[in-house]
Amino acid sequence: MSSESVVHGACNCGAVTITISQSSFPKSSLACHCRNCKSSSGSLFSLNLVVPTKDVVITGKPNNYKEKECASGHHMSRYFCPTCGSAIMSVVSEDPSVAYVKTGVLAKSGMDLPPPKVQAWWRRAEVFEKPFLECDIV
Repeated sequence: MSSESVVHGACNCGAVTITISQSSFPKSSLACHCRNCKSSSGSLFSLNLVVPTKDVVITGKPNNYKEKECASGHHMSRYFCPTCGSAIMSVVSEDPSVAYVKTGVLAKSGMDLPPPKVQAWWRRAEVFEKPFLECDIV
């Protein structure tokens, strides 16, 4: 990938970097409120870019936590920095062709992050949360 055609991101300490093909950079993101995403993100939800795994390059040596089973019934591999703990991306074992890149790793990329168009597992959202504008609730 040439440097003009990619988006660069990194964990908080910079030990793990991620590169995404700009042609695969989505126009929207996905907010997931499932308990697994809440726990792994340390927040109310996980905001993700859904990208073909083949268009994602990771450098460094992220750790991989393999969840036995998520609420969806799928198995998830969650990649994170072993030094600072930043979440990098997740991959559903049943469909490894899709990566769920955590938007936080792109915070310093200079790219405008796309707004969420879907809020998954909304029934797990906290009572004080409000849906994002123009989002499908699933």
